[in-house]
Amino acid sequence: MNYTCERFNLQDGELDAIEKAQISLEGLHAELALLERKLPASIRQETTASFHHHSAAVWPTCLWLSHRAWESVTFTPESRHWGNKLKELENKRDDRDRLQEELGSLISRRRRVGQQSAPVMKVPVDLLARIFLLCLPEADFIIPNPLEAPLLLCRVCRIWKDTAIDTPRLWASLSIPKNGAWRDKTWVSCLKKWLDRSREASSLSLGIFFPMHLHHSIDHYIIQSIFVTAPRWRHVRLNMSDHLLNFMVNTPLPNLQTLEIERDTALFYFSIGTEQAPELQSISLLTPVLHPDSLAIPWQQLTHFSSNCPMDVDKHIKLLLLCPLITSYGMSLDNLHFRGSQLDNRKRITISHLTSLRIVSLCDRAMGDFLDSLELHCLSELALIAAEGNKHNWLGAVEGWPKLQVLALVNDSRCTLRSLRVEGCISEETIDSARRLIPSLSSVYFSADGTPSV
Repeated sequence: MNYTCERFNLQDGELDAIEKAQISLEGLHAELALLERKLPASIRQETTASFHHHSAAVWPTCLWLSHRAWESVTFTPESRHWGNKLKELENKRDDRDRLQEELGSLISRRRRVGQQSAPVMKVPVDLLARIFLLCLPEADFIIPNPLEAPLLLCRVCRIWKDTAIDTPRLWASLSIPKNGAWRDKTWVSCLKKWLDRSREASSLSLGIFFPMHLHHSIDHYIIQSIFVTAPRWRHVRLNMSDHLLNFMVNTPLPNLQTLEIERDTALFYFSIGTEQAPELQSISLLTPVLHPDSLAIPWQQLTHFSSNCPMDVDKHIKLLLLCPLITSYGMSLDNLHFRGSQLDNRKRITISHLTSLRIVSLCDRAMGDFLDSLELHCLSELALIAAEGNKHNWLGAVEGWPKLQVLALVNDSRCTLRSLRVEGCISEETIDSARRLIPSLSSVYFSADGTPSV
């Protein structure tokens, strides 16, 4: 039987081609075994003696050595007869190896064809890209993870990988981690590829952390790689030194809408102007200490401002008056300065567009003092939260929250309050009375001793 390394055409029938190749291999294996059994023992011994450095236990390995080594030894006519048989056997072995390689190629191609013919592979590319966007983690800034989208999508098949890479919005969000992993060269390479894949995205969301003291060349490379993307920033969270912070925003930011500054240390100076960020509307200052007088911020264009730095009532009112367009305000009140009865005969200050107000305080008396200072015609959402560790120590109100001040604010402002959230030491009677006294409420959340009641 003549076995050749025939090339089968998958288009003429992939399964038939694979079956024929498997049958041919089986035939070759059978003939090789038959030739091996016919080989005389004397030839085996002579072959083993000629290649004495091999163990007799592995003589078949010697048998497969090149026939050039065989011809270098002088044999009897009988030995030459079997030498020719050995050459034939070696040729058949080569045919077997080529046929095995062809079979492996046929099976791999069959698998690829099978994958491409699967129903999921027939989904239009634009629809597949939209589905991929729904797979992204629900986070403002995505931490690269090979077990989550978008990196995971690149590990399924070639079509999915190409679609993911060609969808810039999948790569339009990134978190530079707080640990030192970003100094690793592998991570730096990942950062470069990630930003390259987002190059056609019109807006980026980046969470960027750098230590207070830079000393590594990789730090500066990463800073430069991120800095060149600044014209596309839409939402950024920055955690870095004052000097680097001001450097990062000292460039045109035409798309920037939301800016967050997160620090474990005080923010002493920060400057960003309208000419740099004409679309900036929201600023959050997540710092333990804040000096408002040292901030050069375009207050007049802000619609959202929040800070977790405790300040007194007068400072918060001053900030609100700097923001004529403000609609959402989050604040933290200290309880060291409250004016009490000083406000009894003072006219309330009107903040025309404020719809959402969130107050975190150590005591409800400071909250009531602040609420007594304002008139909010558009207020629809109000959240009153006891600072962590002080939820059972509010002072000054029998029921544990400034109910009278809230009711007075709603009545005097004639606002339609839709949502009320109170976290602190309260009772079930408080919940019922709030619903009864403010009929406009459609969403009420009270947390009594950590147990929510809605």
